[in-house]
Amino acid sequence: MKINNALLVVAFALCSTVGAFSTDSPFGTWLPATPGDSWADYCKPGGSKLNTYHACIQFDPVFFQKITKYYDFQAHVAPDFTGFAALYHGPDNDTGFETDKYRFYVRSVTDDAGKVRVDCSHLAIWSLVYDDNQMPNVAAHTDQKCGAEAMVLPKFVWDDKASHKSDCEHDLVKC
Repeated sequence: MKINNALLVVAFALCSTVGAFSTDSPFGTWLPATPGDSWADYCKPGGSKLNTYHACIQFDPVFFQKITKYYDFQAHVAPDFTGFAALYHGPDNDTGFETDKYRFYVRSVTDDAGKVRVDCSHLAIWSLVYDDNQMPNVAAHTDQKCGAEAMVLPKFVWDDKASHKSDCEHDLVKC
């Protein structure tokens, strides 16, 4: 399974566009790791890019297979394929991606005084398919983290058998 996930990430990287792309593009830009510009620079304590517009997002590697669409998306993949550092360009911009069931938006955070926190990001997950337990205008999940601290995607976004309630039992999510 790990080999399949690694091949999928490589396929995404090979098929991704270079530079900016339209919101209709199915592929994001998977950035190559270079000295001073890699996943570790954004998502490891002491990284050189912690005070930039980015979000560290962690998940099960199977999640890569679920992503179907990207919005102004650029990212560095974690070496173990358990996440990525999503990059965006300033307080008035965001980035995002979709699966067949959810839309994910990442944007900067504004503190109580109205100042933009460059080092902090907010993640909102919106359901594209509603059941009796979900309200259409309420995010299915939100999270906010700063610096190298990762936002962990809940299990229900990659495991079709999981529900919102079962995420509390998952060892990556704290309820």
